[in-house]
Amino acid sequence: MSMVNGNKPDPETRPAEFVNRDPSVTGRGSFRKKGAPAVFPTYTIGENNLADLDDPDIQEIRATLRRRYLNGIFYTYIGDVLVYMPPFSGVSMYTDEDVQYYCENNAFDPDLKPHIYSFADRVYSNMLFWKRNQSVVMLGSSGSGKTINAKQFLSYIQSVSGGSDLSITLKTRLAHLFNVLDCFGSAQTGDSIYASKYTSQLQLKFNYFGDIVSCQLKTCLLESSRIVGAPQGESNFHIFHLLMEHIGSDGSAYPFLANTSHTFALKVSLPSIQNSLIELGMAEEEKEHVINILTAILILGQVQYESEEDGIGVRVVNSAVVKQVAKLLGVTHSAMKDCLISTPHVSGSRNILMKPLSYDKAIAKRNSLASYLYLRLFNDVLMTANKNMEGDDTNEDLHLTLDIVDGYGIKGGDLNNFATLCANYSNEKLHQMYVQHVLTQPQELYLQEGLEWDPIRIPDNRGTVMLFTDIQPACLIDCIENECEKPAETTAFQADEAFSEISSPYFMLSHEIDNVFMIRHYIGEVSYDASNFNRSAKTGLSKDCKRVMNSSKIPLIQRMFPDGAPAEWAKGKNSMCVARGYVNAVNSLLKDLKNKFVSFVRCIKPNLSSTPRLVEDDIMEDQIRSSCLVETALIKQNGFAFSSDIISFVQRYKCTHEEDMFRRCDGDWRMAAERICGNLQIDQYSYFVGMSCVFIKDSATVLHLEKKRDDCIDIIVTKIQLCWKRRYINRKLGPHLRAVRESLANADRTR
Repeated sequence: MSMVNGNKPDPETRPAEFVNRDPSVTGRGSFRKKGAPAVFPTYTIGENNLADLDDPDIQEIRATLRRRYLNGIFYTYIGDVLVYMPPFSGVSMYTDEDVQYYCENNAFDPDLKPHIYSFADRVYSNMLFWKRNQSVVMLGSSGSGKTINAKQFLSYIQSVSGGSDLSITLKTRLAHLFNVLDCFGSAQTGDSIYASKYTSQLQLKFNYFGDIVSCQLKTCLLESSRIVGAPQGESNFHIFHLLMEHIGSDGSAYPFLANTSHTFALKVSLPSIQNSLIELGMAEEEKEHVINILTAILILGQVQYESEEDGIGVRVVNSAVVKQVAKLLGVTHSAMKDCLISTPHVSGSRNILMKPLSYDKAIAKRNSLASYLYLRLFNDVLMTANKNMEGDDTNEDLHLTLDIVDGYGIKGGDLNNFATLCANYSNEKLHQMYVQHVLTQPQELYLQEGLEWDPIRIPDNRGTVMLFTDIQPACLIDCIENECEKPAETTAFQADEAFSEISSPYFMLSHEIDNVFMIRHYIGEVSYDASNFNRSAKTGLSKDCKRVMNSSKIPLIQRMFPDGAPAEWAKGKNSMCVARGYVNAVNSLLKDLKNKFVSFVRCIKPNLSSTPRLVEDDIMEDQIRSSCLVETALIKQNGFAFSSDIISFVQRYKCTHEEDMFRRCDGDWRMAAERICGNLQIDQYSYFVGMSCVFIKDSATVLHLEKKRDDCIDIIVTKIQLCWKRRYINRKLGPHLRAVRESLANADRTR
């Protein structure tokens, strides 16, 4: 790689996928940056920005993205929205040299190209210099590159953020956490090798110097049902295949792994995962307990039943297997056996009797125990890690947060299950947030501020969102919850009966296939098979299972099941429907993001087969249409690159004007903003001063403002340094000079 001026790679010789970045200054990080803080969204020129297209319709956007993709350029801007197309190959885009390159280059350099690092730099810099909390949301279908971008975004923040001892410690623990999550929370699917099977919100907290002082990771909807039956052609969670690799087994002896597909070698070993668990705060002896729990989950799948001769209840065929499970979990054999073949029942005299289970219900209970052992283990690992990464959460300087939201991609295709239904709901909510922040609110602001603006019609997914939680007489989640609460002898879910009261143009029951219904999502119609909703939508684990787990001799398992303690066991019903709990979790996440500045990364798949250098035009156009990229390009093209409240604008750029400018404006902030723009000779069509905001049209104007500000600051700093030097000289040499003057005066008098 050639170098320019001895330290910067030549933009002409760098790989095509490298990017434009905003100017910024960071704290005491690994790299020092040059230039002014990134206070504006990065607007690049030409094809780097789809908003610069002459006619940004769906065909032109598709053709531009296709051309860039086939030329090895995988990132593109639409205003301040970053669009990514995965290469599906081992293209090197994320090295330390790349991080340093984007740290050292000016964001408004037209020769630079979009990249996740420039995007991350802008978000981080805006947080520091405007003291404004930020959040970043990854959007796209499954396998489109959301998780890799979330990780690289975090990697860049870790590289350029402050370097205090606490910050370095937290960065190390974050690396261990994602090492664990890659194994405990990811699986191989047809779309991705490391497909995340949960939705996450990583919250980083910073002090005013840019040091990371606290980290917390919230997750929801771990697909724990995958434990007992991964979809065809997909794998179980990677940790189980890592365990098999460690003991030298192909997993065929374990029914939960027998029909799964795991076709690649993992990059980590089981001992390294155990070491990461210890680094995250888990006790030394607990790392073996984790392995025992994982082993017990797999062995549970080997438990076999047969019906009793009288047809009432079942018995375990292989008691030795149950004994092995009980030993691994630290409970008695009898308690484990009773838990697997019966369920507590309160008699008329209020005595608790054990009622035999039918064959189907015994299988369902066994599978439920396996799933919940894994879910509780996952949650305990996360809780331990969060406790160990709280850092200095009471620091008075702690005012800034940055959230990174990633999770399931929205999914269509063939018949989908309950987990996909919940995941698609969260995607609908996040897409609704995108529409509000990127498309609706800017247009409303333009009209409020007195701009002449012809509103652009925006596709709306409110109907689909309301279908889940808000329509009358019945919404989807209420119907699922009501059906799951019914006592039933079978696990079958009756969709015709459960959804009979739903009245919405976004919902339709199938008249051809039993228990199948369709929902009109923003990506199009998606079909769901409700046959197993009863099993998946209930939290499912009975109280006697929780009680048995809480009686374990292993402290880790006791901690995993606090609701199995005697005081808790006697309380109320089991728990809420999984669907209701997930809706609450998604709403809580969105509430956290409500008062933050939200930035978006839109991930687009060039094809459905994950083939390098292949673009399927119809697939691309469907995603461009559903992601509202045309509407985004039109609003960014006809709108403004930057908007700021007038007070912040004046305070930032008043140094470019005479000292008494604001006094002569009689405290009129709007007049002060007009005078700043006039004094800097900004073209009248390149800015607009509204009632409460200042709008800047393009990046060239932004760059002009920042350069003028930098020049003025250099002059001010020079004056301060001169004044300081004079005071220093007077303080240090003053007594000596006074003594010399007195000596000379005395000498004159003696003459």
